[in-house]
Amino acid sequence: MTARTLAHQAPATTPAVRSVSLDDALDLRDVTSPVFETCSALGLSMREGDLVAVERLFSFLVDQIPDRRLVLTDVVQPLVATELQSCTPPEARLLLRTCHDLLVRLRRPPANDDDGVLLVAVDDGRDALVMHMVALMLDEFTVPSVVFVESDEDALARRCRTGRETVACLAVGDSVPPDQAARLAQAMRPLRTVALLRGPRAHDYQLTSWVAGRVAGMGEAVDALLQLRGPLTPAEVTVLRLAADGYTNVRIARELGLSVSAVKARLEGSYSKLNAADRTHAVAIALRRRWIR
Repeated sequence: MTARTLAHQAPATTPAVRSVSLDDALDLRDVTSPVFETCSALGLSMREGDLVAVERLFSFLVDQIPDRRLVLTDVVQPLVATELQSCTPPEARLLLRTCHDLLVRLRRPPANDDDGVLLVAVDDGRDALVMHMVALMLDEFTVPSVVFVESDEDALARRCRTGRETVACLAVGDSVPPDQAARLAQAMRPLRTVALLRGPRAHDYQLTSWVAGRVAGMGEAVDALLQLRGPLTPAEVTVLRLAADGYTNVRIARELGLSVSAVKARLEGSYSKLNAADRTHAVAIALRRRWIR
């Protein structure tokens, strides 16, 4: 994961991110004919609220594109946006409800008792749908997650203090005023939080330093949450990522402006936390758990 994607610094120095929204349109010319036809049928079924057909068509898409993350980020999300642009308000509500029900049905029960991820949306609309898609992607890594739809800062703060979650993601779309986004982020201060910025006004949100990172898309949010949830410090992540790229200790030190002994100390710290025998073993563990990319 690059520094552009996850910035461990205050927003004043956080690099700008490309805004990704459910308003991005899907270019169906870029997909194969069976996928094109399936998308057309899927859009119609979502508008009609036919959950059985939607579930069957989604399964077909997963057969055609085995990476569920790509199905969600590159097909379903922009397809929903395309359909919403031409929906009447009642059709839009039915479409969003159908998509929500599909994603809930696809969720897997938690496979472990690990600390989880809190996924926060302000209302039960587009941002909540995005959070359910993020939850579905986290299921692929057997990471427990909870979608929390709440705009009450006090209720959110109580959840952050009493829940099992250690990291969180806040969906910040155009329906969320900047001052409300800042208050919600403050309520989430007990957790390491990723702000998923969506929409053309994403640059308006000056979220302060308790937000660990800001990202511009669902896939990037998943990567950031997996990294923040891991045992490694940001410094250890940076060194181990360069080690995964084949850098020697001397080259890592030169790249980061550190001494070789400091690089060795960070690597040895990561070995201990990951119960790794050596450099190669540590890299393999961190890559498999998505704590580095």
